[in-house]
Amino acid sequence: MPCFCKLLASRAATTLSGLELGAGFTRSRGFVNFAAQLGKAANLSAGDSSAASGLSPPRLSLSSSAMASMSAAASLSASLNAGLGIDPLAPGAAIALEASINSLNANAGAMAPLLALDPGALLGLSDTALAVAKIRATLGIDPLIVSGEEIADAASSFAAGLRVSAPPTPAFSASISAMASYAFVAKLGAALGIDMSQGGAAGSLRSSLSATSSLIRPSLPKLQINKPKLGKLLGLLGALVNIKQELGADLTQPGAMSRLRLSLAPLTVSAFPVLDLPAPGFDSAALDAAAKMDHADVVAQNFGQTVTSSPLRLGGLLPAVMLAVQARAALGFDLTAATPCGSGCPIG
Repeated sequence: MPCFCKLLASRAATTLSGLELGAGFTRSRGFVNFAAQLGKAANLSAGDSSAASGLSPPRLSLSSSAMASMSAAASLSASLNAGLGIDPLAPGAAIALEASINSLNANAGAMAPLLALDPGALLGLSDTALAVAKIRATLGIDPLIVSGEEIADAASSFAAGLRVSAPPTPAFSASISAMASYAFVAKLGAALGIDMSQGGAAGSLRSSLSATSSLIRPSLPKLQINKPKLGKLLGLLGALVNIKQELGADLTQPGAMSRLRLSLAPLTVSAFPVLDLPAPGFDSAALDAAAKMDHADVVAQNFGQTVTSSPLRLGGLLPAVMLAVQARAALGFDLTAATPCGSGCPIG
């Protein structure tokens, strides 16, 4: 288990405050805007989706409030599993969650040195990291390796492929509308690792969302950090995670900034075009997944009654979970440790 104390947080803050993050280096606005255009077009098509074409399933009765609650529950469930190792379906999940939040409240004060940092430059570099990820996902090339001209050529070919797709017919558009709620459910299943085309998947999804919703109870402690401080910590830690994951740079390590500066230098000087992209039509990947679902089974489950907690209450717990997840991913700090590391500290 990673150790954590105020001394470690102070050392990390000192290292980060000494980084030279010039505005031109941290945010290549042309590259970021270029990647944003591609991100909007990713998985979107103005043309045909063969699996969903012509389908007219019965409508799912999902209100906007129910959909918001389901989305919040799915996000929370995924974060609890991946970040804290808490399975909402497992016995004792509520007790484990309560213990984690109590530990967060006990340890969060030691993060104070990080609150003195100005996260602006790191957020700019995080934008660049996310733009790199979008290029990789959309075009299948690594912008840290290929030239700016190669990126522009690949993007132009990508855009041309979208423009030649035939516009949807009125009948197809009606089918897409009917499938929208199923595509929403298919996305929720995918977020939780549930293949909605499999038998019993609807029941599994319902059980997962219901179990997560049931964790929100009056006895659950609240995170004792005010919203401005929590928002600043999440922004800073999230930026460090993006930079580490997408650019391979741990900025708390010696020499990381120099290596990163060299790898990103071409992105600050290359010219990236404004792409001529068609208006997004629909999320073809989600619709194709929805077309494979057992519609009658899904309708019978009445998803609107599976999540009893409001999206506000579910969403309120998610930042606490993300604080623990991001502190571990960004800096190796375990804010959910039940007790401090005690005597014999190797750095004290």
